[in-house]
Amino acid sequence: MALRPLSPLDTSPLFAPLGAELLALLRALRPEQWTQPTICPGWEVRDIAAHLLDSGLRRVAIDRDGHRSPPPDEALEPHAKAHFSVAWAGEEESRVWFDVARELTERWHHQQQIRLAVGAPPLRDPRWSRPVLETFLRALPHRYRAVAAPSGSRVEIRITGLETYLYTLQRDAAAWSLWHGEEPQPAAAATLDEETAWRVLTRGMSGEEAMRRARLDGERSLLEPFFHTLAVMA
Repeated sequence: MALRPLSPLDTSPLFAPLGAELLALLRALRPEQWTQPTICPGWEVRDIAAHLLDSGLRRVAIDRDGHRSPPPDEALEPHAKAHFSVAWAGEEESRVWFDVARELTERWHHQQQIRLAVGAPPLRDPRWSRPVLETFLRALPHRYRAVAAPSGSRVEIRITGLETYLYTLQRDAAAWSLWHGEEPQPAAAATLDEETAWRVLTRGMSGEEAMRRARLDGERSLLEPFFHTLAVMA
């Protein structure tokens, strides 16, 4: 699969069905499950549920309301400047589409944390996994900015789930960039399952544990930064 550039993501249609999944999950919880500990240190299931409610209301108040009463059909221009930058991708200013995609990843991975804590089936539908994982991986060029390698070096990341998600981080003379697909003979390659990927990228698993669960080929020094990448708000 030849390398292809990444394009802006339209994740706006995914919020309503993802929210419906969350409501169905929460309504099915037994009383004792609300106090189950999660992989988010110090947070129980009820804490994550409250956080999701709080962050959702904040986004509506800031992005939609803006301290005034907008018409009900007000929308955000995908390529306009967002109110919040995606700092973990190294951006001081972000486009709306990227900020919205980041918001989807927040809601998705917090729901995954609840599901993991209570033993509910994980969200594995590629309609969510595909854009969420791609959004997470957009942190990599910033994470690798200080990683030295000859121009043309490539690091392949393969994430397996109901679909296989394949990306290549490539070094040119000035910086690293992220691409869809693969090319022969990368300098290093990592293959890991979807759960390991989202957990390590959201501090739900140590980099060392994730590396033990993954298949690693090639130059280890080019793979270690991936397993210590943070793709959520700290």
